[in-house]
Amino acid sequence: MELYRLKELIELSKMYVQIGFTELDAIIRAEKELTNGNTSAITNI
Repeated sequence: MELYRLKELIELSKMYVQIGFTELDAIIRAEKELTNGNTSAITNI
């Protein structure tokens, strides 16, 4: 995963945490949004 994609994942997951999701749920939702639910961005780091 490129660093800019990792930065996007972190920023998006922070937004989800702010609206009330747990950190793990926020990361999973952000990953699904960034990858359209197809592949795991986290496992490609």
